[in-house]
Amino acid sequence: MFKKVLSFVHLARENKKLKEEIARRKDIVSANVHQLRTSLTAIKWVLKMLLDGDIGTLTHDEKKYVQKIYDRTERMIYLVSGVLEANKNGNLRDTYTFKEGDIVALIQDTLIDFSGEAFKYDIHIELKKPTERIPKVLMDSDKIRIVLQNLIENALKYGKSGGSITITAKQSGDFLEIQVVDTGIGISEHDKSKIFERFFRAENAKSKSKTGTGLGLYMTRHIIEEHGGSIWFESQQKRGTTFHFTIPVAR
Repeated sequence: MFKKVLSFVHLARENKKLKEEIARRKDIVSANVHQLRTSLTAIKWVLKMLLDGDIGTLTHDEKKYVQKIYDRTERMIYLVSGVLEANKNGNLRDTYTFKEGDIVALIQDTLIDFSGEAFKYDIHIELKKPTERIPKVLMDSDKIRIVLQNLIENALKYGKSGGSITITAKQSGDFLEIQVVDTGIGISEHDKSKIFERFFRAENAKSKSKTGTGLGLYMTRHIIEEHGGSIWFESQQKRGTTFHFTIPVAR
């Protein structure tokens, strides 16, 4: 009986320590994310001053590019605010807003963000226009944009000069399937089972690019699963990788 009491006391102490550690980490995340949101808000207002002509007149082309940066900054503020709220109440699901949307239009808009990077890496990116009508899907467009950004960014970062990235969309039953095909370094058989793990980076990826957190694909899988879809891939080392993900068609 005495041993059981000691065991209970020990568990209670460990539970208290764990709660304190979780609270401490949440405070750190909140502080850092809050600072990030503050910085983004400051950038947004400088961009707004530029657009309004308060600090000089922009040409038509300059205004067009500044407007794009302004729109992206607003989107980042929205996403960061969602992370801050989720960290406070502990429920990431609350940061999702599902609406009917056109994923092909979203892909086209996302590709614009990577035009400069694709030119730098000498990699051709193309969205193959579907020959059939593509139905709308039920999605949080900001979260699916993150999925697309992660997959395209990886394909560019681990691609080869003169290579290509091809994106396709097709209906498969009650789902829409998106494919992102690259001609990059590929994934080894040894690393395939770990590719969606948090903080994991394959050895050939580390050799190709020193930067990376190993969180992109982990987060991508989480977002797709929250949408009720699936994500998978096929890859051959030195030949390239094809990522597939599905999202339910809107009813």
